[in-house]
Amino acid sequence: MTNDIKKIYGIEDPNLIISSVSEGTYRNKPAKIIQASYKPKAIVCPKCGSSPRNNTGKYIIVKNGSKKVDVLLTHENTGIVSKKLSKQRYRCYNCNTHWTSQIDLVQPSHNISRIIEAKIIELIAERISLKLIAKLCSVSISKVIQVLKALETYVIEFIFRKD
Repeated sequence: MTNDIKKIYGIEDPNLIISSVSEGTYRNKPAKIIQASYKPKAIVCPKCGSSPRNNTGKYIIVKNGSKKVDVLLTHENTGIVSKKLSKQRYRCYNCNTHWTSQIDLVQPSHNISRIIEAKIIELIAERISLKLIAKLCSVSISKVIQVLKALETYVIEFIFRKD
C-alpha cells in the first residue's frame, strides 16, 4: 500500500516510510492525512563534511531525535491531502552542528510541496486572480505571491535571453 501511495504522488525516495493513512483536518478543513517518516541511511555533515564513522569505527554523526512537520501535499477534487512528516535530526561531534534531513518533495524551511507550487504556476499562467488561486490550492495569498516572485526571475531571463 505504501508503495502505491508513493507512485500516485511521484515520490521515488526509498528513505520515506509511510506508516498510515487516515481522515483528519488540515487548517480546519477535512483532509486525508498521510503519516510518514523520513530517515536517510548514509549522511555526511553539511558543515564539515565528516562521514558517519571515523577511522576507529566510532560514530561521529548520530541521530538526535526527530522533527515533526505538516506538509500540504496536494489539493485534489476529492479534498486536501496532507502529510504529517517526521524528519530525522542529526548531530556531528566533530563540529557540534545539528541539522534536519531534507526531502526533495519540499523546499527547505517550507511546508508546501513542489506539487502545489507547480499547480500555482499553472493557474498563474491561466491568468486567474491570486485570491482564487490561493483558495483553490488551500494556501495563503502571500504564498502565491512568493511563488510568483520566484517565477518572475525565470520569466525575465527567458524574455531577455539572447539566442
